[in-house]
Amino acid sequence: MPAGGPKPQLTPAGFPAMIEAGGTASAGPVLPFPRKATRMATSSRKPAAKAAKKPARRLCALAAQLYTVRDHLKTTAELDAALRRVAKIGYRFVELCAFPGTDHPTAKALLDKHGLRAIGMHAGYQDWLGKFGEMLAVTRLYGFHHSAIPWIGGEFRGSAANWKKTAKAFTELGRKMAKEGVQLQYHNHHFEFERFDGKMGLDILYSAADKKALKAQLDLAWVARGLQSPAEWILRLKGRVDQLHFKDLAILNTPEGQTRDKLSEIGNGNLDWKAIVAAARKVKAQDLIVEQDADFLGGDPFRSLEASYRFLSRMGLK
Repeated sequence: MPAGGPKPQLTPAGFPAMIEAGGTASAGPVLPFPRKATRMATSSRKPAAKAAKKPARRLCALAAQLYTVRDHLKTTAELDAALRRVAKIGYRFVELCAFPGTDHPTAKALLDKHGLRAIGMHAGYQDWLGKFGEMLAVTRLYGFHHSAIPWIGGEFRGSAANWKKTAKAFTELGRKMAKEGVQLQYHNHHFEFERFDGKMGLDILYSAADKKALKAQLDLAWVARGLQSPAEWILRLKGRVDQLHFKDLAILNTPEGQTRDKLSEIGNGNLDWKAIVAAARKVKAQDLIVEQDADFLGGDPFRSLEASYRFLSRMGLK
């Protein structure tokens, strides 16, 4: 996610609305799904196994965060073409972002068409709080069980007291979501590593929040930008890491003589991927979500997704 603010998030009724930090999604019709997760009932119908096969779930499965190719998702035709290219690279799982101009049923049909499965989404705290039934319907439509809060405003952080209040609020929401079969996660940036009386904000959050109600979707590049070790944080949060955002950072020396970091393809940067992958395997992470916000190879985000996939494939991941 860019440093300047939150990325567009998934909306309840469709994808057109862009949700601001902490804001609520535009209103829309509730999709017709039951409140409880359904299981196949004994009946004369054919068993679910006869349905079209979906990609099998496994530990440490590679997924693409579609925000990487966000500029190629503006119409349904573009979404169709983008999903085809993502699947051709080799990805079988994706994390959803906002798709302007495409409704949920259409997007789901396109995922099925290209043999892709959604494994989660980003949605704001206020969206779940204010439109719980509609957000739940989105998860039911796509069939995933993870939703990450991707950004919080200043009122949720900035002091130890605020972090503790946030932990309480997230715990309450997470317990409510868990009853419906959805796992709440928090997606970090680097502001969470500010210290308050010697303790980092992210430490305060996860220490104060219920371990089952709130899990961590660690964004590893942001962990590194917070001057922390990604591998150490993965191990530190063992038991509450279902999904990880795989993102690399490289060093760039500018013509003006300045040095800064830049986003890069996995393996083209300076993060220790051998240690990171070993840690991900040790904690039995489910999904390794490849994301690159900017600085694409030749300006092409699909090339960047492919380069990251090839590097991770050589490490035995798929």
